[in-house]
Amino acid sequence: NTIIDTAGTGKALRVASIANCNELTIENNIIDGFLLTNGTDWGDANLTCGYNIYTSLSWMQAEVYGWPIGTGKLVKADLSNIFTDADNDNFHLFSSSVAVDAGKDLSAVFTTDRDGLRRPNNKVWDIGAYECFKGPTNLRIIVP
Repeated sequence: NTIIDTAGTGKALRVASIANCNELTIENNIIDGFLLTNGTDWGDANLTCGYNIYTSLSWMQAEVYGWPIGTGKLVKADLSNIFTDADNDNFHLFSSSVAVDAGKDLSAVFTTDRDGLRRPNNKVWDIGAYECFKGPTNLRIIVP
């Protein structure tokens, strides 16, 4: 997923309650802002969180406060380091984006990106809603 804070609040995703939740997985997401937990008590919930890119973190997103950021966490404040043209709502990844080849294999859950194209394009999944499709670098066109 790619979750963008269009209101400019810095709060992109809110997890208000996980009562009666046995399992919560937050992986392979680009989150513009931070996750707001609203004092959520994780209790006995099985929370899996990792391979996410955040543009910022809140004070509560620290292990000491019970929020497991997880494996593969990246924090990049500038969306231009991630997307082709975020200013014009183009959230596709460019070839040198920090999200390219930085994700976790989720093929047991789904195998296509937001455009319906297969994932992964290479051997490693990209983080976010879109897989980056690079053209061949050694392509030669011979015109007879």
